[in-house]
Amino acid sequence: MIYKKSFIEIADYSPSHLESIKEFRPEDSYAFRYLDNPRFSINNFLQQANISSTGLYKNKVLLLAAMSLLWPGVGEIWGLLDPIAVKYPLAVCKIANIWISYAINTAKLHRVQCKVIMGFYQSHLWVTKFLGFETEALLKKYGPNQEDYVQYVRI
Repeated sequence: MIYKKSFIEIADYSPSHLESIKEFRPEDSYAFRYLDNPRFSINNFLQQANISSTGLYKNKVLLLAAMSLLWPGVGEIWGLLDPIAVKYPLAVCKIANIWISYAINTAKLHRVQCKVIMGFYQSHLWVTKFLGFETEALLKKYGPNQEDYVQYVRI
């Protein structure tokens, strides 16, 4: 258990947490369309990350999150939201911010970065307005279908 207070809980990732997400949000399905078996790939990624966790609200999985060290002090984070997360925006923001602080402190990070595909306005807004990231760079033709991405950083 990483964090538990009131109805919010952050736990170490378990494959059963991914199984509880019955469907992916459209933007996630778009990102995963090149994977032969998305659930298998996502589970492997989460299990191989330096830190991987699950955010729950009232015992419902809302968020899966992972951080991989690129080198000492620099981490790349990634998250997957259950579609029901839209019903609990304040809980999702609180879970994400607590988890990011946990990852920063645990891995002794001085820099955290993440990437968002161009065109997913809500994801860009969430990362900047609610998670405190700044736009760093446009990554042209970064995606598997030559999609542009934006890289964000939190220092």
